[in-house]
Amino acid sequence: MKKSKVIIISLLGMLLFVPFMTSAKAQTTATTVSATEGETYTWDLYNEIAGPGYEAWTLDNMTWHFDELWNFTASHSSITQTINDWTWANALYAPPQSWYPVDINKVGPVNTTTGAQSINMTMGYVHGYGDDGLRYTVNSTFVNNTADLVEEFSNGSLLIVPYWMLYEVKTLFITPNVNWTEFRNLVDAGLDWVRNVSESWGGYNLTVTALANGISIVMPANEFGNNSRSITMTTTYYPNGHLAQYVFMYGSDIICDVLLRDIDDPVITANPIDASVANNYTGESLSWTATDFNPDTYTISLNGTGIVSATAWTDATPVVYNIPDGLATGIHTYVIDFEDDSGNSASDTVLFTVEAPIEEVVGEEDGTPAIPGFEPLIIIGTGVIATLGLIYMIKKRK
Repeated sequence: MKKSKVIIISLLGMLLFVPFMTSAKAQTTATTVSATEGETYTWDLYNEIAGPGYEAWTLDNMTWHFDELWNFTASHSSITQTINDWTWANALYAPPQSWYPVDINKVGPVNTTTGAQSINMTMGYVHGYGDDGLRYTVNSTFVNNTADLVEEFSNGSLLIVPYWMLYEVKTLFITPNVNWTEFRNLVDAGLDWVRNVSESWGGYNLTVTALANGISIVMPANEFGNNSRSITMTTTYYPNGHLAQYVFMYGSDIICDVLLRDIDDPVITANPIDASVANNYTGESLSWTATDFNPDTYTISLNGTGIVSATAWTDATPVVYNIPDGLATGIHTYVIDFEDDSGNSASDTVLFTVEAPIEEVVGEEDGTPAIPGFEPLIIIGTGVIATLGLIYMIKKRK
């Protein structure tokens, strides 16, 4: 009996902890980088095959000079290989000739010691006409600090070629916690071997510059073999750590351009409410605020007619429209439309009602203001009622 009581008491004690016991939920959103299970992120590759940049690159025989320095081969994806792979597509359809979707399959746990996180992804490329090319699945571990990130970039070497940026997923998703000044310093040191290559002209000159949200590498004209133009490779990231753009330029002309495809509409975070105003209103205005990584222009219409043509807007900055005084009585419909660089849009409608004027009470013809409650008919009616009441009282007393 004692043993039974002990067991019962123990079970009751365990029940006390049931409300605090929860099943462990699988993590579906990464924390080291910005990625969510089930989402697909796509980067487009634009090759300016017929452009003046690649034409000048070819005339200067930069394929040989560039390949020699970096020891490129076709399998190692030099800038020339990036172009040649898609020359056939240029005559069939406009850029982008290919795009590179990354599917997030499974988000792993964060390493509590290093802060790194493993993510299972399917990546590769799709032809410009929509058919799958090479697609494969990888498990990649993402780091959460600047020093380790530079190592993932092979000390800056991955910044040299578009293919390396596209096929190495760790350059597409990076931690938002990057110190770009530190990143620049480490890349500059990592590429210092380029300046000391044993060549007849004594190495190659290059400058590494930290940007607000990325990094740029510039090789000046006439200091890299026989380049008649400067060579510039610029990489920029969104605040969430997604690669926004990688661009390879010869002089001022783009040869290759990689852009994250934007499928999200702008988000209107603040908008005016419908309003009614008196007929003699003055100084009224409307204000909207929208957010987007790639804001472009906005337009405003009134009752279906455009009143503000396409005007540039800035992320998270209010757009204010001053309503002109003297709109006619009635309901006026204002519509604002925000667009981003990719053609995504968001709109908002505001009803602005101008009330009818209130009619004023006019006095006698002589202009004397009327006294409320003393209109003639009311006075006469009151007198009649008072007289009848008086007669009734007199008769009753008799």
